[in-house]
Amino acid sequence: MWSAAISGTVHVSSRGKARPVLLWSALVAGTGRGKGNALRAAEHVMSEPLGRFLDTFVTSGFTSGAAIISHLAEQAEATSESEGGIDTRCLSISEEWSEDLFQAKKDKKFGTTIRKAWDGGPLRNSTVKEPKAVESPRLVLHCHITPAEFSKFALGGSEAQGGSLNRIMPFTLRAVPMLDDEAELPTIDTEALEDAYAWARSKARTVSLGEDARPLWRLIRRYGRVLGENLPESQGVMVERTAEQTLRVAAVLAASEQSTTITRDVLEAAFSFVRYSVKCATSLVADQESTPKTGRTAVDTPSRILAYVSANPGCASTALLRGAKVTKADVQQLVSTGALAMVKGPANGGRRAETYWLAGQSPEPQGDHSGFSRPSTQGEGTTVQPEQNRKPPRPSERPRLRLVTAESRQDQSEPQTAVQDSPNPTSAPAVVPGSESLGDLLSQW
Repeated sequence: MWSAAISGTVHVSSRGKARPVLLWSALVAGTGRGKGNALRAAEHVMSEPLGRFLDTFVTSGFTSGAAIISHLAEQAEATSESEGGIDTRCLSISEEWSEDLFQAKKDKKFGTTIRKAWDGGPLRNSTVKEPKAVESPRLVLHCHITPAEFSKFALGGSEAQGGSLNRIMPFTLRAVPMLDDEAELPTIDTEALEDAYAWARSKARTVSLGEDARPLWRLIRRYGRVLGENLPESQGVMVERTAEQTLRVAAVLAASEQSTTITRDVLEAAFSFVRYSVKCATSLVADQESTPKTGRTAVDTPSRILAYVSANPGCASTALLRGAKVTKADVQQLVSTGALAMVKGPANGGRRAETYWLAGQSPEPQGDHSGFSRPSTQGEGTTVQPEQNRKPPRPSERPRLRLVTAESRQDQSEPQTAVQDSPNPTSAPAVVPGSESLGDLLSQW
């Protein structure tokens, strides 16, 4: 918070190059281990010295590079006519950083954007209809994450190798005192910090190393290089910016004492702070690497084939290849060992079908057709069928429709029934007396 508040006017210089004092941090602890309590305590301490800064310049986490540029550009535009000029200070607090990182993986420019923002370089977004640019971004990130999630992103992505994560100093929390929601936090004397904030914001200031601190500074630079060369690559990449982080922390501490000179004592205190972060980063990655990975056990090809055939005896070749996700050569190799049996069907004018069975389960071959048999025949081209499957013979003559007129009805001595009671009628049923229209005749049929 202190770093974000003074980043607009305070810079640190070494080897003739000035850059903003931007410090990014991450609290790493399990769920319910006090990350929220630590943030609440920090806000309680800094709210009075920083005035309206926490209410005006604090936002939630970002999930894309375009969102970062858009937010800072809008803030620059809103403050362009203010008395102090353009103000691009921003403190992003993400209490669910793993979700932000998961969403940010979809944006290929997210890593590049945050790296430029940490360096204080200009940010430009040319992918939207109205291009936006921020010449002097002053973005500070503070994140909360669990150890497992931090290690997963540190080991599993290009962001760690590209240098995005080593710009963030992780700090593991061992134990944080529980804070009562109803009880008020104790009052703290922050008068000296209020004066330091007013001093830092009064004009642009550049903090640099004092003469007594330079020998220790050379030792710190050497320490960071040796550490990176001797640690495993996954751990070494996390500590590559040890020297730069130490210099920025020292500048922030010097500004809190209203000084533009980094003394040896200040540099030593900053180095102790950064070394703890280095220890946290390397231990988090090392613990994750030493944890045995659990997951599905790979099943070899023969086992997949036998398992599929066992569940689907007599399966066709195409079904086996697709179901077990194997090749024809894999199946043939297993057949040659005798563990799998292939049975060919009859040749019905085309390619003989192939079915697969486990050894000892294949059907007994009959004749020339393994696993299949033709129906018995009587004579050439005559198939003997069971009695119950035979169709009844067709009648010699189909029923015919006969038109009955009034004259023909008078010739009949006796009335006839509508339908003759015969199992095999040879003539059309008679018409019920009284039918006079064609519709009546057809309906009675």
